[in-house]
Amino acid sequence: MTFVPKRKQYRLDFAGHDTLNGLEVTLHGMSIGEFLEVQKLQGLTEDDNEGTTQMIQHFVDHLVAWNVTTETGVAVLPTMEAVAGLDVDTVLEIISAWLRAIAGVSAPLDGDSTSGLSSLEESIGTETLSPALAS
Repeated sequence: MTFVPKRKQYRLDFAGHDTLNGLEVTLHGMSIGEFLEVQKLQGLTEDDNEGTTQMIQHFVDHLVAWNVTTETGVAVLPTMEAVAGLDVDTVLEIISAWLRAIAGVSAPLDGDSTSGLSSLEESIGTETLSPALAS
């Protein structure tokens, strides 16, 4: 018997984001090798045009759908040429969110857990014993 893993998709929703509110992006996942390469490329300096181009090309290659349009309402195609015309901060923010989604970094939980028992260690006293009891 064999197992063929399904290609995962990540739907990024920027609802509530200061500058990207309303943006929705769907991307395919990456192999471990691609993920490590894009993480490495993400830390490049601004001078490394080739590395930055490779990182953006990985993004475009995995881009499934998004709701980005021009100011005149024309849909921005998920191509390298079209993405190259977008604001750099926007594209880098999307790539960062994609990498966080793949790595499994999520927002903090809403509150304390209401189920489960306290740890036994929490109920053990930690005060210093009097000299008479310590011996």
